[in-house]
Amino acid sequence: MHSIKIKTIVTYLTVLGIGLYIGFAQSQTQRQPPAEHEGVSVVALGVLPESSLKAQIGVSGYQLELREVTVAPGGAVAEHSHAKAPGLVQTISGSWIEVRDGVERDYPATRKSALVEDESVVHWLYNDEAEPVTVIVCRIRPADFRLSSYRETFIRSDDGWQSGTAYTRGTSFR
Repeated sequence: MHSIKIKTIVTYLTVLGIGLYIGFAQSQTQRQPPAEHEGVSVVALGVLPESSLKAQIGVSGYQLELREVTVAPGGAVAEHSHAKAPGLVQTISGSWIEVRDGVERDYPATRKSALVEDESVVHWLYNDEAEPVTVIVCRIRPADFRLSSYRETFIRSDDGWQSGTAYTRGTSFR
């Protein structure tokens, strides 16, 4: 009778192990990251320049940026590292998927916690929904950061027209 209980426990543990393995394997993405951003647009919402960060909190060599990023249906943000550009990302409409170390994680607007981009993060993201996804990105960048390719646009705000930056397919904003 004792051997029947052991066999039953071993069977349950084997089934559980197989189930966990299958579940983990299914969370591994089959998609490959694009070579460049696809269907991505970015609007600069504001920048705290190095001079402000230095005067307010004594930090030199960096600026703080706030941006709105929209990814079209089927679009993707190419794989990139945050080793020198930490940030926080909050989804405000739609849903997208982060791929980190081959594992996918959903970030819908209903999720009330930010995607944390610390020094260890290397990831890419994509939108497989029928609607665009829009996120707000708050990021610290080196003060000498310059965009490799962008076009100037103007966006309407409550206090009049202001300059913003919009990025299109194939541009880099890493």
